[in-house]
Amino acid sequence: MGVEVLVGLAVASTVTQVAGSIKSGEQQRKAAQARAGSQAQAATEQRRQKVREQRIRRARIVAASQASGTAGSSSEQGALSAADTSTASNVAFGRSQEGSALAQTSTLQKAQGIRDKTALVGSVFDLASAGVEYRNSLRIG
Repeated sequence: MGVEVLVGLAVASTVTQVAGSIKSGEQQRKAAQARAGSQAQAATEQRRQKVREQRIRRARIVAASQASGTAGSSSEQGALSAADTSTASNVAFGRSQEGSALAQTSTLQKAQGIRDKTALVGSVFDLASAGVEYRNSLRIG
């Protein structure tokens, strides 16, 4: 096999590797966006569920206080406030977790982009090295 063929194969390999790296990065970004959307939907549903549960708790507290003749008492108000605080805390924690997950996804995407660029630079370097070797082989021969 001639040196020209080897250089041609190196060029073709580099072009294929770069194209594959770019396509892979695009697909990973799309997958991350889809995953982030899915996580956001799940978080929204969890918040709705927590609010729904809080409303049920409120209704039970009010019904129990009315049944026992303590409607409007400080114990009823305290129980309602505790239920509201607990729900607000749970919703805030869920939002915090959602923000952390999005930050992690973003950081992983950036890291993948850096890996892709590094692979591209390595491929270009390999191609340049093959060109230098080819040029040197012409001088020797």
